[in-house]
Amino acid sequence: MHFENNHQAGMTIVELLVVIAILGIVAGVTGLNLFKYGPMYELRANARTFYSEMQNAKINAIRTGNPWGFVCNEAASICVIYSSSGPDNDFSTTGDNTLYKTINLSTSKYGISIGHGTATTRVIGGAIGVEDVTYADDILTFNARGISNDGEIYIQNNRNESYAVGTNKFGNIFLRRWTGSGWN
Repeated sequence: MHFENNHQAGMTIVELLVVIAILGIVAGVTGLNLFKYGPMYELRANARTFYSEMQNAKINAIRTGNPWGFVCNEAASICVIYSSSGPDNDFSTTGDNTLYKTINLSTSKYGISIGHGTATTRVIGGAIGVEDVTYADDILTFNARGISNDGEIYIQNNRNESYAVGTNKFGNIFLRRWTGSGWN
């Protein structure tokens, strides 16, 4: 006796449409979350980049015995990190400085820039003025002992959310997020 097996493997069109619909729903929810949280994620990532590069500059200044500096341009939303101030020992004349790295916020997807967003007070106290980089001449320096000048660099996204990254006069580095009423 011979029996034929008529079972066919595969999916029906209805099953295929159900799978496509489920994938569409998942993609839609994911896309909405990226739209909602993307600006904050990118802002936080950039703030952490500033924080880690400040730590790196401090460690390298101690390790090499030479000062390291951040020279910021608020209008262009760029901070350039130098591993040496050159023969003139002045980070403000950048032509003879030794370039280490550039942090360029102007290419961000969510409008990350140097700015304080809706923040109304400085991290170290007092009102925020027109300066979004509060270091003298927009230059942060770490000396061979890891000590720095005090100040902050404020960064914001296109939703006016903001972070502050900065140092105190002892070289301690901090990272804070504006909560709407204070720095956390």
